[in-house]
Amino acid sequence: MAGDGQLKLKALTLNCWGLYEPISKLRTSRIKAIGEELAKSEYDIVMLQEIWIESDYELLCSLVLKTMPYVHYFHSGMFGSGLCIFSKYPIMETFQHAYRLCGFPHKVMHGDWFGGKAVGLAVIQCAQHRINVYVTHTHAGYGAGADYATHKAVQAYELSQFIRQTSSGCDGVLVAGDLNDTSDHPYINLIKNNANLHDAWSDQRCQHDDNEGNTSNSWPTIRPTVSSSRIDYILYRNNTGFDMICDECFTTMKKIPGQTYNFSDHLGVAAHFTLKRNITVQAPCISDSALSSLEGILPIVEQGLRQAQADRVFFSAAALICLIAIGLSGHLGLWSSLGMVDSILRTVLTLGAWFCAWMGIVTHIHEVNALLSVQKDIFHRQRHAKVNFT
Repeated sequence: MAGDGQLKLKALTLNCWGLYEPISKLRTSRIKAIGEELAKSEYDIVMLQEIWIESDYELLCSLVLKTMPYVHYFHSGMFGSGLCIFSKYPIMETFQHAYRLCGFPHKVMHGDWFGGKAVGLAVIQCAQHRINVYVTHTHAGYGAGADYATHKAVQAYELSQFIRQTSSGCDGVLVAGDLNDTSDHPYINLIKNNANLHDAWSDQRCQHDDNEGNTSNSWPTIRPTVSSSRIDYILYRNNTGFDMICDECFTTMKKIPGQTYNFSDHLGVAAHFTLKRNITVQAPCISDSALSSLEGILPIVEQGLRQAQADRVFFSAAALICLIAIGLSGHLGLWSSLGMVDSILRTVLTLGAWFCAWMGIVTHIHEVNALLSVQKDIFHRQRHAKVNFT
C-alpha cells in the first residue's frame, strides 16, 4: 500500500495442472510446492486454475493462510471449475458465470464439458479501493481447434460481456487465467476490445524475461511436438476517476527450488500495478475496435449455428432409424435365428437410439439456442452503435 490514496498491487495467475495422477505428473508434490512458494511471496491477489481436487485446495488454503487469509473456490460442472482466488484483502462478494457452450459430454478425453468452464468474479476491498477480480479458464483448442471454434468464440464473447456488465461500479479491474489462445488471435482481441482491457505483458513487460512471455508446455515431455506459446494472461482496466498503471509484468513459478521439475506444465504470470485517483479519467466506452471484433466472430457464430442445426436433424433422424429398426426386428423376427447376435444387435441399437436422441433433442438444441442468443446480442450492440454514431 502506498501513500496519498495510491494502491500498489501484486497479482499472479497460474494454471496448476491439477488433474489426478498419472495424467498430471507429480501433482501432490507440485501442489504442496506451489502453496509453499505462495506462502513466502508478497502477492496481494493470486488467481489459480485447474485446482480440480478438493484436498489440493484445502492444502493450499492451509499453506497460505497467514499471508492470504481470504479465499474462494468457484464450484461448477461435475468436478468443480478448477478456479480459485487467494487474497491478502477481504473478499466482499463473489459470483460466477458458467459458459453456455463448453464442449460435448461424449468427448470424454477432452474433458471441458465435465469441468464446467466458467468465469469467477470476486469483489475485493483493497484498502480504500474496490477491485473486481475475474479468473477464468476457457476451452482448449485440441490441435487445430476447428471442432470447438464456435464454443471458443461464444466463451470469449460471454467473458467480455460478463466483465462489461459487472464492472461499472469498481475502481479497477483485473482479469486473469488460461485463455488458450495467443495474443494475436481474434478471440483474445474480442475479450480485450469488447471489455476495454489492457494486456499487462504487452503494456509493461520485463525486459529481462528470456522466453517472450511464453507460458504453455513447460513440461515438454508430455507434448514434445507442441511449441510453447503465450496463452496465460493478466488483463486490467481502470474506471472513472482512477488510473490503473502496470509497472511490471513477467513470467514466474518456473522450476521448483531443489527439484528437477517445474511447478506446473504452465508458467505463472505476475504483474505489479499502481492504482491512484485521477478525476480527469473517464470510463471507457464502446469503440470501433470492439465493434470490429464483434463483427469478426459473427461468421463463426453463424457457421456454428448452421452446423448445430444440421447436427440436430442428423442425430434426430438417426435416433428414429434406430427405433424403427428395433421395432421391425421385434415385429418381424428379422434376427431371431441369430441367437446371441440378436441380443447384441438390439442392445447396440437401443444404446444408439438413446445417444442419438440425447444429441439431437438435448445437446444440439441447447447449442442452437446459445448461438441464437449470442447472434441476437451482437445485432443489438451493432444497432445501438449505429444509432449513437449517426
